[in-house]
Amino acid sequence: MLHKRVCYSPPAPPSSSSSSANTACPTPQLGTILYHGPVPPTKGDWYGIEWDEPARGKHNGVYDKTGVRYFVPRVEGSGSFLRPDAKGLDVEGKTFSQALHDRYLDYGLPTSSQSTDTAASASRESQATIPTQRFATDSNFDVEVVLNDRVNERFRQLGRLREVGLEWEGVSCAVRRGATDEGFEEEEEEEEELRDLGRELKNLEVLNVSFSLLPTLPEASRFAAVLPKLRSLALNSNRFILMASPTSLPGFERLTSLQLNNTLMTWSETRCISPSLPNLVDLQFGFNRLGHLGDADHAGRGRQVQSIMMPNLKRLNMESNELEDWVDVVSELSCLPSLEELYLSSNRINSLVIPQVPVGPTTATSTSPSPPRLTRLRHLSLSENLLDSSATSVDALAACRESTFPTLTSLRLSGNPLFESRASTTTKATDTQAVPPAEERHLLHSRLLIVARLPFLIELEKTAVSQAERNDAERLWVEQIAQGKEREVDLSEWAKGRLAELRLKWSDVAGSIDSNGPAGATKDAKPTLKDRLIRLSVRADPSLLPAPSATLPELSVLPSLRTLLLRTQISRLIGKPLPKTKYRLVAVLKAGTDVRGEKGDEVRVEISPAEEGKEVSWWGLEAGDAVEVVAT
Repeated sequence: MLHKRVCYSPPAPPSSSSSSANTACPTPQLGTILYHGPVPPTKGDWYGIEWDEPARGKHNGVYDKTGVRYFVPRVEGSGSFLRPDAKGLDVEGKTFSQALHDRYLDYGLPTSSQSTDTAASASRESQATIPTQRFATDSNFDVEVVLNDRVNERFRQLGRLREVGLEWEGVSCAVRRGATDEGFEEEEEEEEELRDLGRELKNLEVLNVSFSLLPTLPEASRFAAVLPKLRSLALNSNRFILMASPTSLPGFERLTSLQLNNTLMTWSETRCISPSLPNLVDLQFGFNRLGHLGDADHAGRGRQVQSIMMPNLKRLNMESNELEDWVDVVSELSCLPSLEELYLSSNRINSLVIPQVPVGPTTATSTSPSPPRLTRLRHLSLSENLLDSSATSVDALAACRESTFPTLTSLRLSGNPLFESRASTTTKATDTQAVPPAEERHLLHSRLLIVARLPFLIELEKTAVSQAERNDAERLWVEQIAQGKEREVDLSEWAKGRLAELRLKWSDVAGSIDSNGPAGATKDAKPTLKDRLIRLSVRADPSLLPAPSATLPELSVLPSLRTLLLRTQISRLIGKPLPKTKYRLVAVLKAGTDVRGEKGDEVRVEISPAEEGKEVSWWGLEAGDAVEVVAT
């Protein structure tokens, strides 16, 4: 009984409405039994349950009246006691075939032997007889599922199904295991039924068994093994028994996509199952509360003997974990030879420094650890982490790029403290109508400063880096250093070397500041990056403005700015999101004069959301023009 998965549907609260049809079902709660027995001084037996949703728990497995501990949940405060005979508690679940029939095949249809009159009558009364189910959601609204017979008829033809969703269907096993001779016979019958079902589902490619009662991954592999074309399997929000040794998973060798989000599995467990995943391309491994990837036993064996894992894995998503050690992450993932995309958003990484291992005649031996390398990584997402310094993040990444990430060209860093405004990076604006607030200007410059520092980037924050933007970025950085807005002595050694290269490349900018005079004094009236800024007015529907009579300040932008980033700036200026599905941008070009000197009309240029990757100047926008936000 221990480690058995359960589903508990709390009794619905009393409804004040006279009609019970509109009463929504409470959200089911999933958990794992970690204790079964008495809890003195109470009478009878109890289940000690660790709930998947920690908020459902009440304690850490300790009975508060006696102080006795009965079990240890994996997540703090996620445990509670429940009677085995509690109403709404399901400890058995369903077999895979039962769940499939309940979801797709249970609703009866008229047979061919029914009379025409009966069928006609059923058609006339269809509105009243179509069964429905209502479910409550975490968003405080009800979802009504209409169980249309014609839809069910289509699903009866199992051989045509390419995708099946059995989430929340209570799948607990492939077949029931028998404990007696009769039970073993029933198990053999169910095994044969499962194989027959696999033959019927001959075209099934995508299977979702998330939010189920599966106790182990091998149990999931039992039905995966009978599905000959299965390529994608979702097992999110299950809780599997910990695996400590290599485990074979028949059927998983065909998978190209596997989702294990919110399973609380460790990275060590992926090493146990990796031999069963030779063709896996995409692994989703987020929301697992991972604090680290390596373990003491694995680290003690030395990185030089790390065996290759999942040789075809190209995409790994580990967002919303609790990872802190960047060296640990890179070292452990170095055994993935084909990894191209790594998503580490919403973790706790605060530094990207990787100590360089010296390689020489005395150190390059068979027992020395090899430096970590992700030789094919081209995209890295580190959004919403704790990076707060360019020296330990952007510069550190650039410094080890050649040795550790030689193919890295795409990066995401938004949402880090690095992008927060600081007094040392901004100056007072003399005209608040011409420049955005200090915080906005810092965000605008942050992208350019990262582009200037990282010459290998071709995409930043999902937006391509053009050559014109790179030129502007490099000039901006040289100019800021020359004007004293960023102190050169505070730069990392790598950044100083990069700056020296850019000074040679943009000698006109570097030489335009007199280092012997006061900050900002120029030798010549040479143009600077600030001189290239264009002012654009913003027009928006009154419903978007904070007040009906409010006026929006102008934006100062570079002509090389991507239109998508212009939308983001306008959104911040208004203080409201501007999704592409609801609002479009229109470039309003100021009226010109004809050959007779007469002023013409404004020119309106529709900006397609699909083309917002183009530069602002591409739409013909110049100083004095406007951008209008129009509801679709």
